[in-house]
Amino acid sequence: MTSTIGGSGGGGVEDLDGAALADAESAAALVGDGFGAVGGRGAQRGGGDFGAPLRAPGSVLPFYLVSGMYNTVLGPLSQNGIDMPPTRAEINTLESSCKEFGMTAASWNAFLTTDLATFNTLLAKNGLAPLKATAITASSSCTFAWPGRK
Repeated sequence: MTSTIGGSGGGGVEDLDGAALADAESAAALVGDGFGAVGGRGAQRGGGDFGAPLRAPGSVLPFYLVSGMYNTVLGPLSQNGIDMPPTRAEINTLESSCKEFGMTAASWNAFLTTDLATFNTLLAKNGLAPLKATAITASSSCTFAWPGRK
């Protein structure tokens, strides 16, 4: 049995036999799971809010949730003209967000070198261009330092 992926007639992957189709589906599932883990999927949100499952120990937050954590601090600061120093709670949130970003960035970078590399190998094997993605460098320190204070 064969199947055409990407539509019929040119531009898509040529007809695949059963084994090649299974390989393609498996590789696509790995890429989808990897993107879902770091990019986020609505059904897999962590934290237990609005009926969502609690976050599994050792799991990473997707980038959009880490962005939301940063926004809880930066949003109000930008509205208030940032004419006051951050509170202890804001500092704790910034430091926590930075650590979460570092873990998500490490997960993204691991995804690039494993699942995406496997998928790109399959694409190349079928004469298609690889997907391109950029590695992320996270901050080496997530400790807030007060400027000018000892």
